[in-house]
Amino acid sequence: IDSKGNLWIGTRHGGITRYEPKQEKWTTYKYLSEDPNSLGNNDVLCLMEDRKGRVWIGTEKGVSIYREETDDFVRFRHDSKDTTSLSANAILSITEDREGRIWLGSWAGGMNLFVPHKEEWSKSTFKRIPLINKDGNQEAVWKVFQDSQDRFWVCSHFSGLYLMQLPSNKEEDPEA
Repeated sequence: IDSKGNLWIGTRHGGITRYEPKQEKWTTYKYLSEDPNSLGNNDVLCLMEDRKGRVWIGTEKGVSIYREETDDFVRFRHDSKDTTSLSANAILSITEDREGRIWLGSWAGGMNLFVPHKEEWSKSTFKRIPLINKDGNQEAVWKVFQDSQDRFWVCSHFSGLYLMQLPSNKEEDPEA
């Protein structure tokens, strides 16, 4: 349920549906190959509303962010030729920390920190934070939790918990 009282329902193959109880209205959004502003994929894995009221949808093919003003989405995907794109497509978790930063956990791609573009939202990028397991492979990140000491507990698929402490100087890169 978002801050406006709307219920968002993510499905495995049917996209995402928003129910607006005040209007008793159902709206379903799906991926449309001919529409670059449609939902990025019909397999929804996670949802989160950030403090600015934006709804983030993690899918099998990247992350989509709902734009209420245009009733559509801006979407981001992995691009093997672009190191500022998502590290992997399947987005398993989305977390907003106390500073308002958005962290995305991916399947076999570790974590991603969203780096918003100051002028054009669609030009935003990602800082990749690799989590390499004992077999030398990228981790799948199911959940990220920030504790009261500003440490991040990262729940992985293969290696249990990782503990990430951000440097005290916010200009430095986070290290796992």
